[in-house]
Amino acid sequence: MRAVACVVLIFAFACTRAASTGGAGQSGGTADAGSPPSADAGAVSDDGGTNDAGTPSDDAGVTDAGFAPDAGPGDAGPPATIGAVDCPQAPPLLWSRTIADSFDFRIAADQNGNLYWIEYDSVPRWFLVSADSDGRDRYRVALPGTEAARAFVVSSGKVLLSQGTTIEGYDAATGAPAWTLDMKAAYPGSSAVSGYVDLGNGDVAMSLNSGLYFIDIGSGKVIWSQAGPKDGYSTLTSNGAGSIVVSADAVGSAADYFVLDSAGAQKWRQRIDGATGTAPWLSDVPWLPMASAGGISPSNRYVAVPRPGSDG
Repeated sequence: MRAVACVVLIFAFACTRAASTGGAGQSGGTADAGSPPSADAGAVSDDGGTNDAGTPSDDAGVTDAGFAPDAGPGDAGPPATIGAVDCPQAPPLLWSRTIADSFDFRIAADQNGNLYWIEYDSVPRWFLVSADSDGRDRYRVALPGTEAARAFVVSSGKVLLSQGTTIEGYDAATGAPAWTLDMKAAYPGSSAVSGYVDLGNGDVAMSLNSGLYFIDIGSGKVIWSQAGPKDGYSTLTSNGAGSIVVSADAVGSAADYFVLDSAGAQKWRQRIDGATGTAPWLSDVPWLPMASAGGISPSNRYVAVPRPGSDG
């Protein structure tokens, strides 16, 4: 999805908010010091980090025969609900601006209300752009690569994004380059990032066809990795406290789902029939959309919620 040239981009505070028991908070940069971005001091070489031997040997996504297939949950009680605060009939416009180039659909905000987004022109050249909560420009930084910017996370004082197999970190306050991680060089066979999620503990999980990686947002070091199955991992959702739910080995309507903690230890694994992706993780266990049924699963490992468009 993209916005065409010269589209008026309008920013206003959303009035509806989720009321939940969990969720990931994101921290971004401080107020702009007014100085332009500094030159890139060079790439941070990936020394593998803790537990990373370069050739991961943990669970490679093979179906775990220890758990019987779960064909659907039995209702052990209603799932958690999400409350909302109604918007006023006429939300106030805070500010607006016209984008001369094209605009990427992803926008991120930090705890100070600063906004971050990606723009690109016809060359194409890609730019990381930031404005404060009043719409004043903070910086516009040209990205080094010509490939589209994909992963986009603002957390731990950094803006993290990817271009192809290269992952880049920028200082959220100034836009100065902080580190660069070439995944193809460090992990041969890696393709472009296919999935990512902020773990909420200073790390981000990245899925490539070569495996699953936990990356320290502050330093750009891979701190944990696990080789991937042939078709890679998918469905990355975090509870915002370091844990993640992942799916793999989909055949027909069934796939393996498993939960990893912040150290990469597997908490449980189960082959589930009928689940499609994950909903936000808003309780003690992850939420999985299913065509029918709602409530806690028979294993008490996840909450089954109605799949969009289903009758459940």
